[in-house]
Amino acid sequence: MTITPAKRDWVDWGYWGFGGLLALTGILQIWLLFRTLRITTRQAEIAERQESQMRAAAQQTERIIAQMKETEVRDLRAYIGVSKVILLAQNIQKPEGIAEFQNFGKTPAYNVRQWIGIAPQSHPLAVTLPESTNPSTASVSTIYPGVKNVLTVRLKKEFPPGTKIGTSQLTLYVYGRVAYDDIFGNHWYTSYRFIFGGPEGGRFYRDENGFLCGAMGPDSEGNHAN
Repeated sequence: MTITPAKRDWVDWGYWGFGGLLALTGILQIWLLFRTLRITTRQAEIAERQESQMRAAAQQTERIIAQMKETEVRDLRAYIGVSKVILLAQNIQKPEGIAEFQNFGKTPAYNVRQWIGIAPQSHPLAVTLPESTNPSTASVSTIYPGVKNVLTVRLKKEFPPGTKIGTSQLTLYVYGRVAYDDIFGNHWYTSYRFIFGGPEGGRFYRDENGFLCGAMGPDSEGNHAN
């Protein structure tokens, strides 16, 4: 069979058309592939962003819960502090330190441990005070809100007659520590150190019962709590 030039042209056009169709199909497939990849990448980015937002929201929720718990503890826990410290000087040669504590919180303080000491030293303090010069210690298992507790301590050795106390050379220190637990199981402490004397000197007065007392104020150091 003889193929005429006209028929050959039609065959060539057919080949070219079929090849073009294949090329167009390939291009379309490549375009669909890239489009699918873009969509997949976009979905992955959206999923990652959502996961990041969820993590941030969870962390914020944890912070809010922690802050709420901290606020609850701060508002409800026991607070034992020193309400006053005085020097009872009825016997001026052997004065007595009296420290009054109070639970200023809203819940009881448990397992309360405390001690008090008294010491004559110069001011400013140049030595380390022992934990208790006269171990007049007390331990109260529980102190309820608003309840006060008093500790007393007296010098072991009397001053010689005529000794002037309440000066920088002879300052009386009343000091100690109270430790306790709150209803949340946390441990707290308060350390205190009051002086009669120091740079301002000592001042005596009579209380409502007519007893001679020495006014005591907190020292510049030795008073701290956690």
